[in-house]
Amino acid sequence: MKLIIFVLLFPCLAFASKCNVYGISDGPQKLSCVIKVGKKLKKMLLQCESSQYKLIWNNRSYPVDTAYHEEVESGSNPLVFRSEKILFTAIIHHFSAQAELEMDGHLYKGICRL
Repeated sequence: MKLIIFVLLFPCLAFASKCNVYGISDGPQKLSCVIKVGKKLKKMLLQCESSQYKLIWNNRSYPVDTAYHEEVESGSNPLVFRSEKILFTAIIHHFSAQAELEMDGHLYKGICRL
């Protein structure tokens, strides 16, 4: 029975595509974030669809043009996701991430879970 399930799922697993972050081999495939905008908390998602990262913000999807691992002299190295209108930076910890979202000249901070 287990063999049948494996054979049925193997094509999906074999061709499942992952999104990549330049500079690291194990980039996050999904982040769910809460960003503080003024006094409100808004949800933002980073997800991988068909080998392409997308940022979902205010019910709009922004394809990520560049995803890279930023080098710093000390501390955790941030992951940067750049789209046409959004610059999203995440510093990954064990089970969460600090987030910064820059859009239209404004910088917003928040927290994400992996």
